Amino acid sequence: MRANPEILILEDDAETLDRLRDHFARKRFHPLASRTASRAITMLQNNLQSSRPVLAIVDWDLSKAPDQSVSSGEVLARLARELADCLVIVYSQNIDAFQVRSQVQRAHPRAWLHDKRDGDASLLQRVDRLLDKTVGDLRLHEGTVVMHKPSGHEQHHRRPDHQHRRRGQALLALRDHVAPARRRRRNAQPEETQRALDHDRDAHAEHRERDQLR
Repeated sequence: MRANPEILILEDDAETLDRLRDHFARKRFHPLASRTASRAITMLQNNLQSSRPVLAIVDWDLSKAPDQSVSSGEVLARLARELADCLVIVYSQNIDAFQVRSQVQRAHPRAWLHDKRDGDASLLQRVDRLLDKTVGDLRLHEGTVVMHKPSGHEQHHRRPDHQHRRRGQALLALRDHVAPARRRRRNAQPEETQRALDHDRDAHAEHRERDQLR
């Protein structure tokens, strides 16, 4: 039997967790869902040898978690250390706060950020766009099916065949192509323009943080 790729979901709100779990189950993922960071780490430990999540969605704010003995930062650090190929998305109500961004960056330098104030629907739309992309003559559908467009051949897999071994799992095959291209476009900008963009972004984050403290 073919195993579905796994996704780690850490979300302290029970209803939101159920929505995320159901959504990704429909996308042919096997959700490793938890309301607490301690449980998430336990699931990672139990599955590290048999399987490796290809995607992780981590709620930074765990104020509703029934057990707060372990932080989301510890989950991120473990993902960065032991599952470097796992694509991690961190979302928070305070994602624009300089302190939060710094803490996330320290725990997992490669994590993507998402604003929780936009709602979980926005998060799901972003992930769905990621899971249904075209790279060259290959189309990645729902993160688990790679289709060769000229021939129409489909490869359903948890891990890709030997032709895609260097790219990792299906979701990572897309990230390995798209993310470097985005970085190249950003690096192609004149240095002065990039510094201005960075300054504006930091100023905006600090302004949002001041507004929250009032």
